[in-house]
Amino acid sequence: MRPATDRWYCVLMTSGQPAISVSGLVKRFGSTVALDGVDLRVSSGIVYGFIGPNGAGKTTALRILAGLLNATAGSASVFGMDVRRRRRAVQAEIGFLPGEVRLYEEASGRENLRFLAALHGMPPGRQAEMLERFELSTKVLDRKVRTYSRGMQQKLGIVSAFQHDSPLLVLDEPTEGLDPLMQATFVELIEEEATSGKTVLLSSHALSEVERTCDRMAMVRGGSIIFEGTLADVRSQALRRLDVVFGEPVELSWREMENVVDVEGTTRHHVVTFTGNPNALLRLVVDLPVEDLTLAPVSLEESFLAYYREGPA
Repeated sequence: MRPATDRWYCVLMTSGQPAISVSGLVKRFGSTVALDGVDLRVSSGIVYGFIGPNGAGKTTALRILAGLLNATAGSASVFGMDVRRRRRAVQAEIGFLPGEVRLYEEASGRENLRFLAALHGMPPGRQAEMLERFELSTKVLDRKVRTYSRGMQQKLGIVSAFQHDSPLLVLDEPTEGLDPLMQATFVELIEEEATSGKTVLLSSHALSEVERTCDRMAMVRGGSIIFEGTLADVRSQALRRLDVVFGEPVELSWREMENVVDVEGTTRHHVVTFTGNPNALLRLVVDLPVEDLTLAPVSLEESFLAYYREGPA
């Protein structure tokens, strides 16, 4: 835990507020509804995942929280400060990484960092540490950004978001474009930030990334939150799969069972995807000529995709 003299620690300990509080948030772009009454509360000191495919509304919500967009209706606050009324004070407490990092291509990496630090308004006290961790050397920083790869630009964006030691990190698709080694470095950094008491709101369309880093998560579909909870909550609703091979063709009424989601295979090889307790399914096969049987959970990502397509049971 950082000492109480640190600016971010003082904010967390004295505010008595959640890091993020959103109520009835609506954003329209003409006739397009990007957010449709979003409610969200993120406690201080946790890593929170914001999940959904491109176009679900994640980026719009994060840009409103960072003070870069105004909501059409509803409210959003950071550490008890209304984002719209106290925009500059809120932005001073946030390390923000946009979904598409846009840099001045004719400026060097170093000049871009200097400009972004000036916009933030707080000293970039962790810049050297972040540059070292993400392997951005002096030689690289002196080059013009137009010579950078997609991954190098993303690393520069991450350095910019973390260099001020902000108490709240709002990160939109943070590992996009990073190679596996840098992704591992990023995950390690998020774990350290969480341990030290920082709050992280991380959006992603990759569930595996959220699973590695987040304490809680919300799933967004069509501008609305359709699920909110912990990883344990997700797993309690996860799909399971019964894979059974019979010694001869067998016809069974799997699809008539309430907890069955899908059935595949042949008359000898049955693959049944279901939720909840497997006992009723197993009773169907107990007296049949079973040659092989496997009962296992499906991947968390596959389970969430099914949840996203079908909605809650």
